[in-house]
Amino acid sequence: MPMSSSETRRGAENRAKEAIKKTGADFGVGMEGGVEKTGAELMLCSYVAVVDGNGRIGIGGGTSISIPEYIAKRIREGEELKDIADNVFGVKNANMKTGAIGLLTKELTNREEMFKILCFYALAPFLRPELYRKNL
Repeated sequence: MPMSSSETRRGAENRAKEAIKKTGADFGVGMEGGVEKTGAELMLCSYVAVVDGNGRIGIGGGTSISIPEYIAKRIREGEELKDIADNVFGVKNANMKTGAIGLLTKELTNREEMFKILCFYALAPFLRPELYRKNL
C-alpha cells in the first residue's frame, strides 16, 4: 500500500504505462489508492493516470478523507487497509466494492464514484490539449 501521495501517484502512472504496454491500446488507465500523512493524521488519497501511446500523461487526484485513528494506528503497524476495513466493518473485499471511502461515509459515496471523477480529471489534457501545451 502506498504510504504517501507521491507513491500513490507513481503507482497510478506505473499501472497506466503497464496497461499500454500489455494491451497496445490507444490509452492506458491506472488507478491507485494509498494513504498520506498530514500532520498527525493519516488521510486516504487516490490518483488516476491516463497515458497515451506517445507518452503524454494526464493525472487526476485530490480526493482525501481522514482515517480514524484506531485504523491509522494499524496501518502504521504494517497492516493493509483492505484487510483492516474488512475486519472493522465485517465485510469481504471492501476494496473491490465500496472501498474504504464508502465504508467511512456510510456509502454516501463510493470507490467507483471517486475513481470516475478522477478519470475525468486525468482526461483534461487530452480533452483540452490546447491548454496543456508546454509553450502557450
